[in-house]
Amino acid sequence: MAVVRFYEQRVESRSEALPYFEYAIQWCLNKGETALNEFIVNFPNTAVRGLMRVLTNTYTTAVTGISDDLKRKLSEASMQDTSIKAQLSHLVKVIPGDGNDINEQAFKAKHAVMPQLKKVQKALRKTPVVPFISFEHAVGKLQQAGELTAQEVALVIEYNDKRKLAIRVDEFTFDMDLLDSNVELVNDKDSARANAA
Repeated sequence: MAVVRFYEQRVESRSEALPYFEYAIQWCLNKGETALNEFIVNFPNTAVRGLMRVLTNTYTTAVTGISDDLKRKLSEASMQDTSIKAQLSHLVKVIPGDGNDINEQAFKAKHAVMPQLKKVQKALRKTPVVPFISFEHAVGKLQQAGELTAQEVALVIEYNDKRKLAIRVDEFTFDMDLLDSNVELVNDKDSARANAA
């Protein structure tokens, strides 16, 4: 009921929220069916269990899952930078430099540079860079070939740096100490700064 009320009363754009709403309703129905099946199976008396199956019209414990098409629609919708994404994630407290902030910056950078990435992809299909040492190397070769401008290269490299940082956001040592992009302990740098002061 909360899903329906939120969709009917609080959503700014229903067309953007539709995949989230459909998935949430299907998930709730699935969990309700599972709970009803577990409730009926839990009856110790066979006669009462049979009576409950007849009353609830539940003759099997099979529950239909959420369709792959619905999951695909939701995943495509969640990869868009829309108002519903902002509305659903407004309670996430973002501190500059933390994992949520780094991931959000990489997400926004990818959306900003999508046309250039498509251009890079088409250029690499047309003339592959061999050997493909790194993404930066391939972009540099495409710039030398005249496929990309210096501004496009700067945008793509900036995005790639943010992407790499987002991937590395959860790197730890075996002692669970956080590592930065230079593979140095984060806490050691902080304590060195404190000692210097």
